[in-house]
Amino acid sequence: MSDASQEHAHADAHAGQPPRAGWRRWLRRLGVLALVGAALALVTAFTIDRAFGTDVYLLTPAPAEAVAANRLLWLPGDPVADIYGTISDQKIRVAFADKENIVVPKEDPTLRLYPVSAQAGEHALQTKSVWFIAWRAAAGAALAGALLLLLAWWPRKKSTAQPHAHA
Repeated sequence: MSDASQEHAHADAHAGQPPRAGWRRWLRRLGVLALVGAALALVTAFTIDRAFGTDVYLLTPAPAEAVAANRLLWLPGDPVADIYGTISDQKIRVAFADKENIVVPKEDPTLRLYPVSAQAGEHALQTKSVWFIAWRAAAGAALAGALLLLLAWWPRKKSTAQPHAHA
């Protein structure tokens, strides 16, 4: 089949469709793509949380000299984390924590301390921040997808013009 006859066959196949039918197809595709994007945002957050998250106490580290002095003064029963500096009140799940920087005290090997210094511009990426962003991205994408699909399936106005009678 030649290129010219393919073009005519293509034009004949779409001759009965209104000109906006192509736009509706693209609206449907974009709507589905947006819904897939919403799902992917949540799957990505879940993957980051489970595969790259670590439960730690954030630590504002004390100077090395102070750590050495605190270790000499520490007695069994004293809080272990106080040797190394000031820690957060509760465990925090951190994504992409540098495993080499996690402090595991000799005095309590079950404790995980992650040193961060806001003064030096170091901040840990918390998984709750990842989830915060993911939920909002998913909500926006789902809303956009729903609106695009609604527009794609919105009923068209019927033409009120009467066909011309040919004599």
